[in-house]
Amino acid sequence: MQQETAVEITAAGANAQDAALREEIEALRRELQARALEARVTESQMSRVFDYLSGLYDLMPGVLVSLDADLRITRYNSEAARLLGDAGTGLPTTDFRVLLRDADTVFAPCLSGASRETLRCEATLVRTDGSELPVLLSACAQFGDGEVPIGLLVVAVDLRERKRLEMELRHAQKLESLGQLAAGIAHEINTPMQFISDNLHFVGQAVGDLVALSDGTADRSAVDIEFLRKRLPRALDRAQEGVARVSRIVGAMRLFAHPGVTPEPVDLNALVENAVTVASNSYKYVADLDLGLSEVPTVLAVRGDIAQVLLNLITNAAHAIEERVGSTGERGNLRVGTRCTTAGRVEVLIEDDGSGIPDEIAHRVFDPFFTTKPVGKGTGQGLAIARTIVVDKHGGELVFERVQPHGTRFIVSLPRAAAAAREVA
Repeated sequence: MQQETAVEITAAGANAQDAALREEIEALRRELQARALEARVTESQMSRVFDYLSGLYDLMPGVLVSLDADLRITRYNSEAARLLGDAGTGLPTTDFRVLLRDADTVFAPCLSGASRETLRCEATLVRTDGSELPVLLSACAQFGDGEVPIGLLVVAVDLRERKRLEMELRHAQKLESLGQLAAGIAHEINTPMQFISDNLHFVGQAVGDLVALSDGTADRSAVDIEFLRKRLPRALDRAQEGVARVSRIVGAMRLFAHPGVTPEPVDLNALVENAVTVASNSYKYVADLDLGLSEVPTVLAVRGDIAQVLLNLITNAAHAIEERVGSTGERGNLRVGTRCTTAGRVEVLIEDDGSGIPDEIAHRVFDPFFTTKPVGKGTGQGLAIARTIVVDKHGGELVFERVQPHGTRFIVSLPRAAAAAREVA
């Protein structure tokens, strides 16, 4: 009897253990099902996120590229294929160095991990057909669990349209400057032409008298030979001086008509003299010119662009002097000079004792479309374009200083031709 009871107790315990095991198995099965469902939901969500990000890639109105730490392309959008490669076959390379020749140098700050700030600069990408694409480049490092960058995210915006508009704007501003100076230039040419005409008229009369005297049709007493002997050479000399003056003005103007588009070794002193000649009518009635040209080396520059900058600065200086002196009859001083610096640069200094630049607008003088001139007197593009030409296009500097007790000194600083050539190489 006791033995049967023990067997029953053992069986009951086993049944309880089996029930507990079955419940545990059922709980695990339900948990696995829940985890599987969660995984499917997560996978679906990740797929939607991936599709969303892929859509963003292709919606970008520019080149969007992911790079690994070796600057290998791991992903790119359709715009990258359209702008740089082939829309049907994609990019021709996985090495971003092929698309950006100085990629190692440009991305070095990002890949070093020294800074997590976004890199922004203008660059030139090489397309499949070998042509160049100017872009505004932005790049930031991508980090994993550590402090070492695992890759880069690069965005490049096509600048071709902006470059075209900038060129048109510079051309329009140049035409505006020449338009403002046209009347003065006409006067500058008309004055020597007038005394050329007067002197040639005298020469013509004198030659007529001498021919008549030679032919015997004129009385010798009616012709003052001594007077003609003295005055004829002077009249011819003055006529030649007038021709030289007109030629100098026309030669200076020719620079603006045929400015050139490629950098070349340029004599800054010659450019300054040309700009002073063209702008003379803007300052000669209100200021005395002090031209101090030093012996300076050539600079590597686009001749017409730098000439435009100098013309704008000289004209602005004349306007500042005119604004200060008004109708008082007082004359101001305009100083224009050149010099070399110990830093290997050549500088042009344009200084006036005009109305100066007030503190409250000093930070805005290079802003596009900012001007203190009345409507119709200026568009506010002169200094903005000048800064773009000097700084962005020529790697120089354009700054200004206040001159006491009043006035302003603008300094155009450009690298010497040899130094600029080494940088380009």
